[in-house]
Amino acid sequence: MPTDEILRQLHDKATRRMLLSPEERDSLDAWYAQQDKEEVAALAGRPPTEPLTALRGQVAVATAQLLTVTQQIQTLPAGYLK
Repeated sequence: MPTDEILRQLHDKATRRMLLSPEERDSLDAWYAQQDKEEVAALAGRPPTEPLTALRGQVAVATAQLLTVTQQIQTLPAGYLK
């Protein structure tokens, strides 16, 4: 099994859309599964820090902001983004 540092580097490559070998992908998937287990264990039994409705409201605001910025970007001339 690759070291944690190597797995972090593979994660970095994957997030940059660089190609991974099948073995690297398998190792990274296993590492992700382990990270998920650890996160679930760490969060188990903890009460939510904010009510769910407040979090949903924050997501709605962020989504609206993202849509606005996306629309603004789409109106830019094609050559401006190069």
